[in-house]
Amino acid sequence: MRKKLITFICLFSLLFSAMAVQGEEFDPIIDLELNLEAEGLNQPQGLCSDANGTIYIADTYNNTINVLSAEGIVKFAGLTDKKDIFGFYQGGLVDGNKETARFNRPRDIVADSEGVLYVADTENHVIRKIENDIVTTIAGNGMPGYINGLNYKSKFNMPSGITIDENGILYVADTLNNAIRTIDKEGNVSTLILKSKIDGAQVHSLNEPSDLCFDSEGILYILDAGNQLVKKVTEGYVEIVAGLEMESGNDGYVEDDYIDGNVNEAKFSFPKSIVVHDGNIYVADTWNHTIRVIKKDQQVVTIAGNGEPGYESDIRGSSLNGPSGLMVYDGKLFVSDRWNDEIKSIPLEYGAQIFDLELAMPKLDDSDEIKVIINNEVIVYDNAKPYSVDESAYYPIRIISESLGAKVSYDKETETATINYKNREYSYWIYADNIMLNNSRSYINIRELATNLGFFVTIDNETKDVLITEIP
Repeated sequence: MRKKLITFICLFSLLFSAMAVQGEEFDPIIDLELNLEAEGLNQPQGLCSDANGTIYIADTYNNTINVLSAEGIVKFAGLTDKKDIFGFYQGGLVDGNKETARFNRPRDIVADSEGVLYVADTENHVIRKIENDIVTTIAGNGMPGYINGLNYKSKFNMPSGITIDENGILYVADTLNNAIRTIDKEGNVSTLILKSKIDGAQVHSLNEPSDLCFDSEGILYILDAGNQLVKKVTEGYVEIVAGLEMESGNDGYVEDDYIDGNVNEAKFSFPKSIVVHDGNIYVADTWNHTIRVIKKDQQVVTIAGNGEPGYESDIRGSSLNGPSGLMVYDGKLFVSDRWNDEIKSIPLEYGAQIFDLELAMPKLDDSDEIKVIINNEVIVYDNAKPYSVDESAYYPIRIISESLGAKVSYDKETETATINYKNREYSYWIYADNIMLNNSRSYINIRELATNLGFFVTIDNETKDVLITEIP
């Protein structure tokens, strides 16, 4: 793939998120037109879309199922009329009309080909169905346990993930039973028999599985959260896809960590959601507060979040807080950013290309001067050179912009400068807080400039040197 060196960060509102790979930095690909901080969202988790393109959200701590609409996020099912002493809406196990039905901390949701919704109603220990605006319980009886059987005769223990295969069979991550359960169209609940390929191996053993999904080939993927592993099931045999197999500690869990790299060396921290798209496996690595991707080349990379909980609007320092739900729809990866009470999206048309970019920083002569590399050449400055303020680097706007092929104009009356590049436009007031003035020259953080022009930036943490890349 032909690659031109010119800089980049996507143009998507300066509000959120960074893309980072340990030992290498990437910039954000977060589209915040759908960054919805809906009134009343409370720790959302599972996401799904139906055949009509309607997006549903398991709004866990509101005990509701919501719809993402043009008007925002709207309650679809679940009665919210009473709150407990902690201020949360009270849950319950009540079937019936969707407006009067009650849920109890639902964590996941899936739609079949007919638009029927199925809900992992976690703290009710049941699986619910929403069809023709009616909520019914199709498996489990509201009490925790581990029993196979028909409908209410079966028992689950904190079912947290749910998906459906091409034949309409439901698969449930029955978390505290350390099992994958199936529900056929008649309501019969069974346990999926898992095997290890090597006699005596324990790869098939699960430790609080949190989620599961199918790829386009019908292969089942499982997040084995307590073992910090991503696994797949082929003809009943379980293999490790990513993560390091280790013995569990005294608390019953494998030690968690945050390591990118080869799938055999990567480590996770209690991931809660998984989805496969176009051969890439996306993981909501919840306690690492990141979105990770297991690429086709067997490398694990981080595409959103910086490993620390929070919500920062600055692109370089952006963060997630307990991402717990994923869904691919309309070319975007949707994320339930649980403790930020938000839904975010990542345009995958950019992500897929970025995964293939070679963004290694060129070897340059040692110098105290901050360098910007475009087309494999270092920009030559006049008397306006980049400089650092409080550990942040600022760059001369006109020189950088024109070196990228952009045009810069200035309105003396409004004291506003405008930069144009390939139908993208960025205007700024020269006295704005994000602009530095020095010897009558205006300077800006290069990530902010690039974000608004549609470029991609890689910065060397030690030297502050900048590699500018344009996606072909």
